[in-house]
Amino acid sequence: MAGYKLTDDYGAKYPSLANSILSVLVFSDHALTGSSFTGTLDVGASGAALETVGLLFGTESIPVSGTVTDTGSTLTVALGSTSGAAFAAAVAAKIPLIGPNVTQSAGLTVNTVATTGDDPDAGPATDEIDLTLTLLIAGHPLTITSRLPMHGGFAIVNGSFTGIGIELSDLGFLLGSDSSAWFPSSDLGAFYQSGTALELIALSITLYFTLDPFAVSVSSISVTIGIVKIPLVSGKIYVNPLAVVVTVAPGGDPPPSYSLEGTAVLCNYQNPNPDDPDFAFEIALGITGSSPNRTFQLSGLFENPYAKPVSALIQDMVGAGTDTGISSSVTLEKFDFTADIVQQSGSLTDFTADLAMQLVGAFGVLSTFELESFSVSVAYSA
Repeated sequence: MAGYKLTDDYGAKYPSLANSILSVLVFSDHALTGSSFTGTLDVGASGAALETVGLLFGTESIPVSGTVTDTGSTLTVALGSTSGAAFAAAVAAKIPLIGPNVTQSAGLTVNTVATTGDDPDAGPATDEIDLTLTLLIAGHPLTITSRLPMHGGFAIVNGSFTGIGIELSDLGFLLGSDSSAWFPSSDLGAFYQSGTALELIALSITLYFTLDPFAVSVSSISVTIGIVKIPLVSGKIYVNPLAVVVTVAPGGDPPPSYSLEGTAVLCNYQNPNPDDPDFAFEIALGITGSSPNRTFQLSGLFENPYAKPVSALIQDMVGAGTDTGISSSVTLEKFDFTADIVQQSGSLTDFTADLAMQLVGAFGVLSTFELESFSVSVAYSA
């Protein structure tokens, strides 16, 4: 059927679709076999919904495939374009910074989940139409996505990654071939040396689309580079990773900026492995002083996903023989962590930790007195 919309078949059962992306996407042809859907999106007939991506891909037709599943109470639509290589070539020509030798594929995805109980005025809780780009970085195909911009304007294409080892030179096509111009090697002191293992944690590219005449410019690029397994107290406390967030504007104006964040991990005293710690703390690092005499102030938020007892945390920090008298059945509710780190050595000079515990069921100390909560403070100085 020419001029078909999914709302033609499902709009009556799922009224919230009237305020969804599916209400404007027009198919010049389609087929549905079971839950398997194929079709061709008509760019012109879909109006502003596809105007930007149609100009970017250089096409009036976008072939898609995927699934349309109707359980009777929930409709799930998951579609993706099928011309990845052709669209990648078009994107490479229109965004030279990404380059034809780096872009692997480009496409469009549509994801909508509607229920019969949705508020018709609010639309479905899940309702997205996204631009996807896949880049080859350090031999890894990495996909970044953005909400599709309509009528032009800004789009932030980003993604997060795990286990992607890189060299600074792998990012030269985005940030510049001279890494010393954008990566703060000297400011990181002992945290970074030549040959230090690095990982790519996140990538974000801010694009600006002009429709008439059509043009795409890169406004800024931000990469998050992780330095892994940095020892603060060897065998006990590590930063894993320390994330260096570098933001640059193509052309070098303004100059690059950076910030530091990451995760501090506290290792098990019997098995000091930074990749399998007992405790993890989301941290931020403030910087005072000037190089080479900077001090990093580290502060952390508590995470205890495995409900490790307080006694284990204290033994991990202070030593296996430490006996606080706290029952191994008491787990941690709150942990505030602060520390100072010297730039030149990368070593932790002191830290304090305040532990707050809320007992589940009062602990009877005396027949007329019950303990419901208490706290412990731990301090360390090198």
